[in-house]
Amino acid sequence: VARLCAATQTKLHLIEPLGFELGDRQLKRAGMDYWQHVEWQTWPDWAAFTVSVSLEATLWFIESGGPTRYADARFS
Repeated sequence: VARLCAATQTKLHLIEPLGFELGDRQLKRAGMDYWQHVEWQTWPDWAAFTVSVSLEATLWFIESGGPTRYADARFS
């Protein structure tokens, strides 16, 4: 997902608790050499994220077990 955000210049919002760490060591181990190109922000919880979002915003939620592949979604 982070690579997709880097390629499309889309901000990545991560809502805690995360199931992973974002330290330099973990990012290097995961081979995420593109991380410096990702604009990202972490939120302490869902409520903090939703308060920050405009009602007119278009949001895309991505998860590993979703029914539609991100490449098959119709973005506009």
